[in-house]
Amino acid sequence: MECTAAPEHVTEHVALDLQWETLPWACSVSLSHTILATGTCRLHGAVTRAQRGVGKAPEGNSHNFLSSSSRFHFESYQHLQALMFAVEEINKNVNILPNISTGFQAFDSCTMLQQDLEGTLKVLSGFGGVIPNYRCQNKVPLSSVIGHSISTHSMVVAHILGLYRYVQISHFSTSSLLSDRSQFPSFFRTIPSDTFQSQGLAQLVHHFDWTWVGLLAVDNDYGQNGIQLVKKEIAKTGACVAFTETIKRGQPDRNAPHIVKTMKMSTANVVVVFSNDIDLVPVLDEMLRQNITKKTLIASEAWSTSTVTTMGRFTGTIGFTLYSGIILGFQAFLNKVHPSTSLGKNWVNLLWEQTFNCKFFNDSNISIDVKTQSKQCTGEERLGSVLNSYNDVSSLRVTYNVYNAVHMVAKALEDLRNCNKRTDPFSNSNCAKLWNFEPWQVKQHTKTPSSLALDSHGNASPLVLSIPIPQVSGIGRYLRYRNSDTEFRYFPRIGYRNRKFPEFKLNAAANEE
Repeated sequence: MECTAAPEHVTEHVALDLQWETLPWACSVSLSHTILATGTCRLHGAVTRAQRGVGKAPEGNSHNFLSSSSRFHFESYQHLQALMFAVEEINKNVNILPNISTGFQAFDSCTMLQQDLEGTLKVLSGFGGVIPNYRCQNKVPLSSVIGHSISTHSMVVAHILGLYRYVQISHFSTSSLLSDRSQFPSFFRTIPSDTFQSQGLAQLVHHFDWTWVGLLAVDNDYGQNGIQLVKKEIAKTGACVAFTETIKRGQPDRNAPHIVKTMKMSTANVVVVFSNDIDLVPVLDEMLRQNITKKTLIASEAWSTSTVTTMGRFTGTIGFTLYSGIILGFQAFLNKVHPSTSLGKNWVNLLWEQTFNCKFFNDSNISIDVKTQSKQCTGEERLGSVLNSYNDVSSLRVTYNVYNAVHMVAKALEDLRNCNKRTDPFSNSNCAKLWNFEPWQVKQHTKTPSSLALDSHGNASPLVLSIPIPQVSGIGRYLRYRNSDTEFRYFPRIGYRNRKFPEFKLNAAANEE
C-alpha cells in the first residue's frame, strides 16, 4: 500500500521495520507556545521467505517460489508509544518548560531511503510540498528529529539536518561512521557506537578460545562497517577468519541458500552475525530447513533479543543486549491505547487485530465472504488482559533509548530557556526566546555537561552490555528474555562494560563454564 507522511503537528522520530500502510496522523495543541519534535518510525517489517513445498506455485513455474509476509512490529510500536509518553510526561511536569507545549510529528519511513529523504525535507519545510531553505510553519519551531533506527537511514537524514544544524538523536543507529563530526555535525544518539560492541565480541571469542570463526553481515553501513571492526579486533586476539559472507537485501532470499551452504561446508563452528533482525530471518529459516546444527551464532545487539528472529529456536546463540531501564507508569499508558480514542487509528487497528486475532470490518469495502471467515473486533477487548511484546515492560532497551532521547531534547530546551547572557558560553550576549530560536542554539545546549552523558562525538557513554546465554546455569544474575510475543525465558548475565572500565569484562563466574 501507499506510504505517506503524517500531517504536521508535533515532532520526534521513531523507526520500525515492516511494509507500510497509509498511516494518517493528526495532533492538536492549544497551549500558549508549542515546540515540535519529529520522529521517523519503521512500524512494519517485510519478511520475504523462500517457501518450498508449501502452497501452490504460480502456473507455469515448477521451481521454488517466493512468498512475502509482513507483520506489524509490536516492539517498534512500543518505541513510538515511548515517544508519546515522554512528550506527555514533559508537558505535565510544571518544572520542565512551564507554559510551553512540546509536541511530536511521526513519519513512517517504510524502511525506504527515499521516504526518509522526502519526510526530512517536508519536516524542514512545514506543511505541503518541499521548499528548500524555507519553513512555512514559522510559528511552531522545530527543535529536533529523533531517529532513524537504521544507521544508513540515519546518515541520509543527518546529511540534510547537519546543513541547518538541527539536532538529530538516534535511539538505535550504532555505526561508528556516525561518530564523524565533520560529516554529521549535529547527530547524537542514546546508544553506544559499534566500536565498543566490536571490542566486546572479539574479547568474547578470545575468552572461549575460539580460534576459527566465520563472519556474516548485512550489506548496509551497520553490517559492513561493524563486521570489519569485529574482524580487526578478532585478528588482535590471534583468531582466524574462516569465511566472510553477506546478507544481500536486494535479493528476496537474502542470499540465504549460499550463506547456509558456506556455513555447512565450513569447519568453523562459530559465526559472528552483524545484522538487523528482519534481514536475518531468511538465513535462520534456511538453517532450520537444512537442519544446520553444532554451530554457535554470536549475535550483535540488533537481533540478539528480537522476537522476529525467534532466537529461542537457536539454543547455541549468544549475543549482546543493551542496557535495560525502567519507565514508571509506562505499562498503564500502553494498555490505555484504544482504536476509538488513540492517535494513529490505522496503527492502533493493526495492533488490535494482531493482538486479539480479529478484524475491523468496513461495510463499504469488505465482502460478506470475508466477514464470515474472520472474527470481528468489537472494541471491548482490553490490552491489559494479555501480555505480549507490545505491553511487556520488564526489559525496556531500545524503548528506553527513545524515552531518553525525548528527555534529552527537553533538557536542552530547558537550558536554552534558562540562558543567562552573562554566563552562557553560547549566547553571544543574545539569549534566544524559546519560541524563536535557531537550530544551532539547541545543538549547543545538547552538548552541555548538564545534558545526558555524551562523549565528544555525540555517542551515549557505554553503560552495560549484557550477554544472554541460553541453557547455561550458575553464571551470575539472570536476564529476562522474550522468546516470542507471549513466551519468556531467563538467561544469565555473564559480562558487562561501563564508562568506568574501558575494557569489556566477563564475570569471574563465567570462567567456571
